[in-house]
Amino acid sequence: MIAIWSRMLVFDGTHYWAGFVNIWGDWSAHIIYVMNFAYRSLILPHHPLYVGEPFRYHFVADLLSGVLMRSGATLIQATILPSIILSIFLVTAAYLFYRSVFNSRAVAMVSCLLFFFNGGLGFIYAFVFFVRNDSRLYNYPPLFQLTHIESENIQIINFIADIFIPQRSFLLGMPITIFILLFLWNVYVRRLTSLPNGSWIMAAFVIGLMPLIHFNSFLVILIVGASVTIYEFFNSHTFSYRWLIFYSIIGIIASPALLYLTQNAPQRFFRFSPLWMTNGNLLSWVWFWIKNIGIMAVLIPESIGVVPKRIRVMYIPFLLLFIASNLIVFQSYEWDNRKYILYWYFFSSGMVGYMMVLFFRRGSATVKNVILFLVGLAIVSGSVDAANLTRFEYQKFRLFSIDDLKFSKYVRQLTDKDAIFLTAPTNSWFSITLGRQVVMGLTFWMHTAYGFDTEAREAEITKIYEGSKDMYALLDKYHVDFVVIGDRERETIPDVNETFYRSRFPVFMHNADTVIYDVRETWSQ
Repeated sequence: MIAIWSRMLVFDGTHYWAGFVNIWGDWSAHIIYVMNFAYRSLILPHHPLYVGEPFRYHFVADLLSGVLMRSGATLIQATILPSIILSIFLVTAAYLFYRSVFNSRAVAMVSCLLFFFNGGLGFIYAFVFFVRNDSRLYNYPPLFQLTHIESENIQIINFIADIFIPQRSFLLGMPITIFILLFLWNVYVRRLTSLPNGSWIMAAFVIGLMPLIHFNSFLVILIVGASVTIYEFFNSHTFSYRWLIFYSIIGIIASPALLYLTQNAPQRFFRFSPLWMTNGNLLSWVWFWIKNIGIMAVLIPESIGVVPKRIRVMYIPFLLLFIASNLIVFQSYEWDNRKYILYWYFFSSGMVGYMMVLFFRRGSATVKNVILFLVGLAIVSGSVDAANLTRFEYQKFRLFSIDDLKFSKYVRQLTDKDAIFLTAPTNSWFSITLGRQVVMGLTFWMHTAYGFDTEAREAEITKIYEGSKDMYALLDKYHVDFVVIGDRERETIPDVNETFYRSRFPVFMHNADTVIYDVRETWSQ
């Protein structure tokens, strides 16, 4: 674990490097949020990368890192150390859940292996590509991923590589969610009155905070909690006051966050799209799941008939979650549905682990060997991808340099915390390290991940950089204080009119490749 995290964000004395493509992709945004919390405010009035819109994001993990930086921690300390602690917390929570639900240490260990090293048939495709000398083995990203082969629609990437390492909010939210699920399990098997009132209040309080910790996990908790509530009602034919207090506390605490996170939410969220991963083709959909989870596509259905009845009943909300995730796109970016599928796979791994251990203990030597072989098949692709996370030199991506950090520090020292900067709608070292509000960040993030309608704003940004007649009105519209022209702006906006800016606006600050123009005195013309 430490071997992986020690290579995810590395400073070599000159540059900061991301040790994996998903870290480079996701943490470029996370670092921006951390920097804004550290150098601006603990309460951000707008999305740091989209001025004028609320920060509709489960930001607590980045807020905590921002607080650590305010307390004197370096960027690496503030992001990597919490990640190591949370990773240990996650593995511990998963083990304790499996051990408690299935009442077996062996089941807990096998289930953890199946869950954390999930993978499909990518190892077969890799072998075929190798035999054929297929160029896909050598294409971007630098190291071939067995659980992510887009040309074959293998998209359920190993959870360690795709979720737990790059997605900081999930790494904080899932271990908390697992303990809440364990609480709900105890309610289910031990009945309501066996748990002290204090545990109900504490669980409700934590659940109420979950929308800001991890919104997807919050929805999972509600679905499982509702299922347990319904089961208890039909089993006892009464509705306990404990449930009323439980949901009242959740509602009181969660409502302000939910109202904030869902205000003016883009229409791209929550759309009906049956079998969206295969464009509605049923046979392709079946083959999709066989390719993406491999032998588990057979073992999971088989395990349903093997596990005890109480576990089958508890499995219902997770199965419904899987079905819903195949019919409905819950977020702007459809592949974010993996976050819900992950929870289905989490409980399913426990059931398969139970079945494997049961057959292993009762079976002959041949059966034991078959069980070991099947477990190996289930985890081989994921194990390879997880192991590749340690191969820093093969897949490192440069983020920014120490000089970039120093330049951004000088800019922060000479600007107001609420100053607004115009940069190209792309990712750059300046926007990552600045710690200030920008008009719009990377278009992919803003449109695909957050669902903003970016086309009009992107066109207006281009007009500003080209020095069009609408420029002053647009600067006024977005209350821009400083316009940044660097290498990324020149690459993204080929017609950027540097001659115009040099003749009209004073240079606020510059380095070898970046010039910042002060437009505060002139944009109201």
